[in-house]
Order: sequence, then C-alpha cells, then structure tokens
Amino acid sequence: MYTSGILPHELSEIAADLKTNLGIKHCVVSLGCSNPTAYEKHLYHPSCGFDSPQKAFQSACSFIATAAESGFPVEAAVIEGSDSVAASQLARALGAVNVRIYPLPKSS
Repeated sequence: MYTSGILPHELSEIAADLKTNLGIKHCVVSLGCSNPTAYEKHLYHPSCGFDSPQKAFQSACSFIATAAESGFPVEAAVIEGSDSVAASQLARALGAVNVRIYPLPKSS
C-alpha cells in the first residue's frame, strides 16, 4: 500500500490495524521532506484535509510512527535533493524500516 499518511488525527490509529484487519504486509508513506517548510513547497495541497502544511506533515510523521510502533513495516519515500539525507534520518527515527529516494518530476 502506498499512502500520504495524511489522515485525520482520530483515524491515525488505523495504521495499527492495517496488517491484522486488512492483510496488508507493508506500506510506503510519502514523507518527502524533513520539515514542514519543504513539505509545503513540494507535497502540500490544501485539498488534503488539513488547513496547514505543518499539520499535514505532522500527520505523515505520526502515521509512520504509529504504524512502526504497532509492528507494521513502513517504508518512507523521500525526495531526492539537498534534504534527502535529513528526510531519510527523520524517517528512520520515526521507525521506517527502509527509505527510498525518488527524484521530483521535471517541470514542463
């Protein structure tokens, strides 16, 4: 399963039930960046359900941590570039078992 990890706070506990109730073996979460400012620049969209990039970024971080704490294997996807090392370190600190680095699509 691939997810943004952006869920309303009261639903973030669903991460703990993914493996048991849905039979999903692991998930990849788009963390993208190491901080809300970079998250706003590269990933945030107002339609995500949160009124600020800080809240959306926190939701993605919380999803990774909640899933990892429940024993659910989480892989994080981060954006290639100057922030990828810090984003990878954050993902691992939150409990991600693996980190994949992806390039941003080229603008036309």
